[in-house]
Amino acid sequence: MASYIIKGDFPEVRERLETLPMSSIAISVVTEAELLFGVARKGHPTGLARVVKAFLMRVQILPWDSKTATVYGNLRAACTSAGVTLSAIT
Repeated sequence: MASYIIKGDFPEVRERLETLPMSSIAISVVTEAELLFGVARKGHPTGLARVVKAFLMRVQILPWDSKTATVYGNLRAACTSAGVTLSAIT
């Protein structure tokens, strides 16, 4: 979702986000890492790097702990069993 917001692929996602208080918006540190990976993979283009940095400055970035890892593991296993992938690689 963060990528859609940053790229503006789906205006309705950005519009919905704009109706929410920024204090209620959070991403995981893993999402932060994936966004930074995307910028690095594209050779750090100035425009994209600026937009990603601005997005990261506005959202709360949550750390992962063992409890979060457990929930993620269970959720990903359930999704995989249901045929839903959570990664770009299938």
